Amino acid sequence: MENRVVQVEPSIQAPDVEEYSGIEFAAEFGRVAAVVAKLLAFCLKQGIAPEVCSQIELATVEAVNNAIEHGCTGVGNARVRLRWSWAGEFLEVRVYDPGKFMPGTATSTELPEDLLAEGGRGGFLMTTLMDSVEHRLADGQHCVVLRKNLGQKPAYRAKDIESAALLRDMTAELSTSYETLAALFHFSQELATAPTFDQFAGSVLTRLIDVLSANEANILVAQEDGRLTLCCARFREETGGDGSGVTGPMTLVPPQDQTIEGKVFQSGVERTVDDCSIIPPSDPLWRAEGVAYVCPLLFQGKVLGVLSVLRLKAVPFFSAGQISLIRTMAESLGIARATMLLQHQRQAEQRAIRELEIAAEIQQSLVPKSFPTNPRARVFGVSQTAFRVGGDYFDALTIGENGMLMAIADVMGKGMPAAILATILRTSVHARLELAETPGLLLTEVSRQLFPDLARLDSFITAQIAFYSHGTGTLLYASAGHCPLLKFPGGKGGPCEELKGGGMPLGVMQNERYETHCVTAFPGDRFVFLTDGIYEAEDTAGKALGWERAIGEIPGLWTGTPAAFCGRMLDVIRKFTGYADASDDRTLLTLECF
Repeated sequence: MENRVVQVEPSIQAPDVEEYSGIEFAAEFGRVAAVVAKLLAFCLKQGIAPEVCSQIELATVEAVNNAIEHGCTGVGNARVRLRWSWAGEFLEVRVYDPGKFMPGTATSTELPEDLLAEGGRGGFLMTTLMDSVEHRLADGQHCVVLRKNLGQKPAYRAKDIESAALLRDMTAELSTSYETLAALFHFSQELATAPTFDQFAGSVLTRLIDVLSANEANILVAQEDGRLTLCCARFREETGGDGSGVTGPMTLVPPQDQTIEGKVFQSGVERTVDDCSIIPPSDPLWRAEGVAYVCPLLFQGKVLGVLSVLRLKAVPFFSAGQISLIRTMAESLGIARATMLLQHQRQAEQRAIRELEIAAEIQQSLVPKSFPTNPRARVFGVSQTAFRVGGDYFDALTIGENGMLMAIADVMGKGMPAAILATILRTSVHARLELAETPGLLLTEVSRQLFPDLARLDSFITAQIAFYSHGTGTLLYASAGHCPLLKFPGGKGGPCEELKGGGMPLGVMQNERYETHCVTAFPGDRFVFLTDGIYEAEDTAGKALGWERAIGEIPGLWTGTPAAFCGRMLDVIRKFTGYADASDDRTLLTLECF
């Protein structure tokens, strides 16, 4: 074992390699691995055998650690320099520190008597792994020089270097291509068979970590409020994780946050982090050392989340082929995420449709299936809802032997809420049939009951209730803000009478009292109750049918039974609107007297 300075002759060197390469860094143990990794990359690039590279790496780590521990203690803002070169037959590594210590037995080839003691083991490792170790004090600095005999460095021609580099790149890309193809085949199977997006995402991350030799990978997805939340994460065991997925409630990262992942989510542009230690410590991707690649999850131009992959050893960075694989998997994850969201949307729509079907069935069960008849009058009604369920309500009931009760109403709004309120109104009317012969009082009591609910929901109902008395031939009616009841005289005919009852809609005034009005019903008279969906129907140009035109159509259409009239009237409206879907419920209730 030599422990002297070796004078080396000038060597024939590769054109792209400097005589000396090196790096200066803060004297912190946490930086040692990344710094020595640069020396290791140099050795591997020069074709030094991996087992020899490991020896050089271990000896250099010991030398750098000694420099930090012994040469930088008590020195403010201390820095260490690491330099290396390959000249002649020797690779020379130099470690500079500001200390002035001499290690004494640091060059001993014997292990210390106490094998557990710190002192002496580093020197033993360096002298065992390298061919010479020398300590120097010069220019106020301490320097340890490590040399390894590697044999004569070959003389390279530029063409040889190009060919060797090309061959290495081709070999690396070919290896990556095989790994990529295998990974893509695995992912395609998972995409077709994984029952949930979370399971597919977990499988992707686990595979990516293996294929890319990465240490961490995670997926953040966008929520309905536009914020990001952690969906899934995977770790290598040596990073402290157990390899299991992390799901469930996590800290949300707002898109406007100045984190790397937040910026990628906002811009939809991938980001490369060459050194995770220089980004703000508050950033979720901050690490004491390492690199990261963050890619957006895109579907049809929309950013649905981000995929992040981290490697804690900065050298080497992800290759072009590996980045291509990450991008491909981000695209697959974007498709899978969009598919999952679409499935959830369809499931929600199916549930909503089923709920509407149930509500429609309930509502249809409440509509009269048959109508009262007697020798003095006959009744018929029909309702065409704008949606599966609507807010219009009508009813016709026999009241003992005295007559018939007729009711029609229009709840503000459409769909499920309106249908529920219409059902509540029907229940309230049926609960007060003892007041049928005084429609005003019946409406007053219904209003008193429904007002708290209608006021809380900021809704209202227009309604009309009438009682036809067989014995007296009179029609008693009351209105809560509903459109006029129409009377078409029989016999020789005559102009239509609009019977206005006045009164505010239900739910507007808490203590509203409704009046009962009376009109004589002669044989041949016809009465029409209707809702605004009849006369507010619009043609293809957006022009409404109108009240006057609707009234004008009625006499010519009423030939035969009330049922035939109702059918013809709805046909006229459908033709007027160009057979478009109804924008509002259309309801008719008719009474014909004999």
